Amino acid sequence: MGNYKGVLFGFIMFIGLVITGGTDSLAANFKEFESKSNVDPFHNFVIKFNEEIDENTVNNTNIYVLDSTGAQLTSKVTLNADNRSVKLQSPEKGYESGETYTMYITNGVHTKYDKSLKQETRMVFTISQRQNDSYLRNTENVYVYRDRYGFERIYKYHGKYNGEDEAFIGTDMWESLYNMDPIFQKETEKGLYSNSELLIPYPIKVGGGWEDREGLKTVLAANETVTVAAGTFENVVVIGIQITEYITEYKYYAKDVGLILSKTHVDAPDQKEESVIEELYELRENPIGEVGENEIGAINSVNGDWYSDYSDFRTRTLEVPQFQTDIGITMAKYNTLNETGKNNVVISVLEGKPYNTNPASAGAADFRNAFANAVNAQISAGNLN
Repeated sequence: MGNYKGVLFGFIMFIGLVITGGTDSLAANFKEFESKSNVDPFHNFVIKFNEEIDENTVNNTNIYVLDSTGAQLTSKVTLNADNRSVKLQSPEKGYESGETYTMYITNGVHTKYDKSLKQETRMVFTISQRQNDSYLRNTENVYVYRDRYGFERIYKYHGKYNGEDEAFIGTDMWESLYNMDPIFQKETEKGLYSNSELLIPYPIKVGGGWEDREGLKTVLAANETVTVAAGTFENVVVIGIQITEYITEYKYYAKDVGLILSKTHVDAPDQKEESVIEELYELRENPIGEVGENEIGAINSVNGDWYSDYSDFRTRTLEVPQFQTDIGITMAKYNTLNETGKNNVVISVLEGKPYNTNPASAGAADFRNAFANAVNAQISAGNLN
């Protein structure tokens, strides 16, 4: 299967259009394209023509896919900007693993000058058979993680990505409460991916390793039992990441759940330390509907979907002993504020969105700085007890 720029795990079909008088009857037989196997469940086909196409003829009547029972799938068909190629998107939930489908391109597709296909075309393709358990996040849940400070990071499934970046089309898009960059996840026969980065290679082989921008990664175990705040999970896959000579990060993935724990271990001559980056604290039911713009990045109302009110955030984060210890003098200043001042601090910090994708390091420092600045601003405003 060839890879083409801008097409995810893709191949391009080239369909020649010839003049047939515009409204000639269709040929009796289909032209058969070579069948394809091991197609990714979220593959988007690109069908390329040799002339510009009439956009009004690009639809599910003229270009469509049937499953092995003859049922037609609901697939979005769009004409690309070049007017000479058509994108047939995968179904929202992807094609079924191991299933065989047939794509049809009928002579209902016309050029701008009313030319049609001399012969209708079809192609049989088979979706890759997954050989592993799934370690992808469950889209029916909202994921609540806590770091070592007790600070929460919440992720909610937003739907399949269908934006301008071809590399992420069809992936699960997870939005974060604090406007950290969205996470795009997918699972293929080759492994579990996040933002195009390989998290777990398939088939899973203990001892297998690979290297990427994070460092040297190794599958350390595949059947661990791990307990976190959200519960006890069996058959957990453990990935070790050698970041530096003395620092190793460990990530734990549970079947049908995804990431449940990540932590770092420092083993330097002058420092021995282990700390939690993220621990799965709770799995909540994902409310019906997608994440609205006002829910991504910050809480904009006291009745937001993420926290019942600001005091809930204060209880879960600002009043955690470890956080109070780490933030020191600033916390003492915060406690001199009246309720208006305290609420304004929380609002300022949340809406300032001082977080990145590594809250255990730079993100945590940004949070402390934003918190200190907000407290000082409220003291200056006179919102004191």
